[in-house]
Amino acid sequence: MSKSKKAKREKVLASKRSIYLHFLGANKQVTGSFHFFEYKVGDKPTYFFVDAGLDQENEWRNFEKRLPKDITPSDLSFGIISHAHIDHSGYLPRLVKEGFKGPVYCTNATRSLLHVMLPDSGHIQEEETGRVVRRCVRRRESKTTAPAQPRQNKSKVIQEDPCYKEPLYTEKDAVATLHQLQGIEFGKPTKVADGILIQFSYAAHLLGAAIVEISFDLGESKKTICFTGDIGPDNMPLLNNPETVAGADYVICECTYGNRLHVKHDRLNALASIVNQAYERAKVDSTGNNGVILIPAFAVGRVQALLFDLRQLMVENKLPNIPVFVDSPLAIRATQIHADWTDLLNTQIRKVKAAGDNPFATARFTEVIHHKQSLLLAEPAKEPIIIISSSGMAQGGRIVHHLEQRLSGKQNTVLFIGYQARGTLGQKLTSTPRPKRVKIGQAFYTVNATIEILEGYSGHADYEAILRWLKKFKHKPKQTFLVHGDNESATAMQAHITERLKWREVMIPNTRNVVELI
Repeated sequence: MSKSKKAKREKVLASKRSIYLHFLGANKQVTGSFHFFEYKVGDKPTYFFVDAGLDQENEWRNFEKRLPKDITPSDLSFGIISHAHIDHSGYLPRLVKEGFKGPVYCTNATRSLLHVMLPDSGHIQEEETGRVVRRCVRRRESKTTAPAQPRQNKSKVIQEDPCYKEPLYTEKDAVATLHQLQGIEFGKPTKVADGILIQFSYAAHLLGAAIVEISFDLGESKKTICFTGDIGPDNMPLLNNPETVAGADYVICECTYGNRLHVKHDRLNALASIVNQAYERAKVDSTGNNGVILIPAFAVGRVQALLFDLRQLMVENKLPNIPVFVDSPLAIRATQIHADWTDLLNTQIRKVKAAGDNPFATARFTEVIHHKQSLLLAEPAKEPIIIISSSGMAQGGRIVHHLEQRLSGKQNTVLFIGYQARGTLGQKLTSTPRPKRVKIGQAFYTVNATIEILEGYSGHADYEAILRWLKKFKHKPKQTFLVHGDNESATAMQAHITERLKWREVMIPNTRNVVELI
């Protein structure tokens, strides 16, 4: 082949471009965000992902191959993380463990949060695996009548046992992932590969959360894709409202609240009413004990919003000056990160910080870091106190120990401030009618404490807010894909968009669906 023919052939090949989008997670369910792109210029492919979240509804999927059939983690050029929640970021250490070595782009605040959240996730993976292994070994041993064997090295026995399994990744694996994180400022177009630009806009869901815009160079034209990530509601605690996006050719849109509207009420007044009643209930009873107000809350975002609200109510004398204990090392670290990034928070927070005050601390405020300190909180209280601890659905962490200690006391109150997923301890405690007892671990506990629920802290926009946000697009996208919602939410959101916005091409993808964008 002559040089001129070869050059012409290469030019023709270079002009051929294709984009394929693979849906690999959070399809017809809320968790497990994972979206994979193939961008080919001629024969040269660029593979990358947007979000790599743990599937928390079907955890076994995290141990399966989640990438497309012929793709391995080492084939990935780069990744993008919309925000730090584990259902959007927690699969990343697994990809790195299996060979992914490329950069991972996120906002600078998200990068700060991931430095504490990913190692914490690795630690939880190890703990959970240990519990499963020990439970399996105990079950096997209880069924055997063989004579007792001499004590052996415990770790060796576990590894040789057929019940043994490794964690998805370890804390060490997660720490090894952190050097691949690269922070990008909001609103700054950034070239991440030949022919690919990305830009982050403020999503208002969580500190650092971003709406991701991806632009592909097609020679004489371009294609744009907007991934909403998780969009927060207007007037969200701590955060500013979400930024608008001019438009995109394709939209990947969350629909967690596609069939629900948030209850409209004055959040601060509702919180003051519940806490004041709980305070009166908690005063010394006939046994000489004071009650406790327990608040399970997600360590990142929810704890900080609650602390600011409690502080404001106490400053305004709408609450007594109750001692507040934050019993969660992760929440304590996350609170410091919020304090470091107040420029991304709302005007109220910035004013308090500018005045030299801590927006996340009440007058009588204690951070409980060490486990021994946490155990001391189980002792009879000298006066009513508030204990804030994770997790928000009471599925693990120190809050479980506090519930074991306090559920039976009539003078105690448990206040839930977030959505309680089906099957969680939080959902069982908040069900109607309230349960008389619940099972925690292998034991049953009587429920005499008052159980309260307060809405107003959700980080997700409801469908009306998302429709208002989408309506600001200057031109209709060619196609919209609905993710991050169960089938009922997605179907309802599809109807809202087609009927009210008149966007006709609205797809609800299944996991493993592939769409050719060009």
